[in-house]
Amino acid sequence: MTRRQSATVLLAALCALVSGCASYREGELLPVKSWPPMPGQGGRSVGIVFRADVMLNGEEQGASLKQFTRWQEEVVRAYVESDLFSDVRAGSLEIDPESGVFVDREAGIGGTDLRVEITLTDRMTVNWTWSIITGLTVYIIPSRAADEFVLYTIVRNDQGDILAEFEESETVYLWQHLFLIPAMAFSYPSSVERETVYDLNRSAIVKACSNGVF
Repeated sequence: MTRRQSATVLLAALCALVSGCASYREGELLPVKSWPPMPGQGGRSVGIVFRADVMLNGEEQGASLKQFTRWQEEVVRAYVESDLFSDVRAGSLEIDPESGVFVDREAGIGGTDLRVEITLTDRMTVNWTWSIITGLTVYIIPSRAADEFVLYTIVRNDQGDILAEFEESETVYLWQHLFLIPAMAFSYPSSVERETVYDLNRSAIVKACSNGVF
């Protein structure tokens, strides 16, 4: 291997090491000021039915099992840590035969005082041209993708009557660029995504609590 070839390989390896990505939230979701909203309330039980959808540049893709599981964990965590319920139950995970997406079923949540139906939609926007350019330039030229997370929550009583409906949204931007590794320690994409889903649910819970639903 010539000196020039060695230098090329070394440069490619260095670029692979220092290239990275980081995610940042736009901030349209108002921060939750008081959490838990009413400490020690914990009177009623709640059953959660969760659904996740992914739209890529306007086309429905369906959430992967990994995405569904990661997001469902944050949904359940928000309800458990709200300290508003004596029991929090999540439905069983199945694949909807009509849509082919992962959804919660009602198994395991029967008999709860409240039922919460939650739909999380990830509206992804990717500019493939810029993404390709970023890759071809070994991350020297940056590119950005956007994920708009929209959370729609329906609260029902044990008779199935709708008590309230809430919609929350937050946009997360994913940047890909050389030398972003230092930022990844604080803005790692999956961590920011989890935090966003958690905060969307906290916001919905606080609203429901303020309206006397929880």
